[in-house]
Amino acid sequence: MRQLTPLLCARFVLAFMWIYQGLIPKLIRVAPVELEITAQLGFSVNTTYLLIKLVGLLEVLFGVLVFFAYRNIVVLIANLVALLLLAVMALVLTPHIMLAAFNPIITNLPYLVLGCWLLQSAKRAC
Repeated sequence: MRQLTPLLCARFVLAFMWIYQGLIPKLIRVAPVELEITAQLGFSVNTTYLLIKLVGLLEVLFGVLVFFAYRNIVVLIANLVALLLLAVMALVLTPHIMLAAFNPIITNLPYLVLGCWLLQSAKRAC
């Protein structure tokens, strides 16, 4: 049986976050906040809906990639960049969302820390 190490926990949490964020509020049922943020890009309703679904699929695939390519520095840097860009996008397109209790800054911060830790771990392993 495989031991539950901090590295495995970090991989699981980051992968779960990406997969969950792709599946639940985008693929299974489009959350109103996803529509609100993406609608600010100015696309039609149908295009906005399809874009959300596409992003959801990409997030699920990225979650799987993060889990299995946890020593790939490019993947880990992409993880950090994506988390930052998504938070900035939410801030720019819907600034009022930052007043919510669980806003993108607060929810992304732990994932950024885990991502930095995984990146440092991968650099040490090289």
